[in-house]
Amino acid sequence: MAELERPTIQLADASGPQPLSDESNYKFLQQIFDAKEQDPLAKAGYDVDAVFQILKGEKGYARTNKDGTRVGTFGAYISDIDNQPDTNLNKLSTENRTALPFKSDYRDLDRLNPKMSKANKGIFMMTPFNTEEGVKTLIHEFRHKAIDDNPVLQKIVDDSPFSEELLVRTMDVKYFDKERAKEYVERFNLTEYGQEQLAKTINELEEASVPKKEEKEEPSFFSMLKEKLGFNQGGIANINYLTRRL
Repeated sequence: MAELERPTIQLADASGPQPLSDESNYKFLQQIFDAKEQDPLAKAGYDVDAVFQILKGEKGYARTNKDGTRVGTFGAYISDIDNQPDTNLNKLSTENRTALPFKSDYRDLDRLNPKMSKANKGIFMMTPFNTEEGVKTLIHEFRHKAIDDNPVLQKIVDDSPFSEELLVRTMDVKYFDKERAKEYVERFNLTEYGQEQLAKTINELEEASVPKKEEKEEPSFFSMLKEKLGFNQGGIANINYLTRRL
């Protein structure tokens, strides 16, 4: 029997690859699946072939302070990889934020994720997805991807008085009760009317994210892998392909 493609996974607390079925990752893989099922916008942008995981020690990986806290960019959806400035993501800056990745920084992108490279857009994870924070970051970036992919969603954002980042971070609060997201939203000092309009815009985005007609999908590699691993329908196998060894 032929080996499955890229049957390894990079653990957040390990220096090397582990078996795809390593039990340490089950809860995070399931969390990602469950989170996107509850989040219409994230579900609309969900695509395992649009994610590139940068590993510790690689250029672009988020920095860690002496106290152990990570700083910088944790993840980013890039809509035009080729036209990013030629600079290293996550280098020191005044706000611990920097320019987006330049494609030449990630020479393995063509080899490990040719679909994302050809599409010239996708999600770069600068911290491991298999952590509590990583799950939230990935779902956040799937929302950005959904808006960029769908002109209807993009028009809702463009016609609203709110930035895309404010809308997406408000959803972080809605679905994850994230403290950092709360602090970001509070900076805008929205009036009661503003808060109502923000909630209305988010509802419009989520309603427009739901397909009008459900189509039956053909059996895929993921369903076969899921069956091999013994998981129920809709389980973790749907996300496993994004965990590729660099």
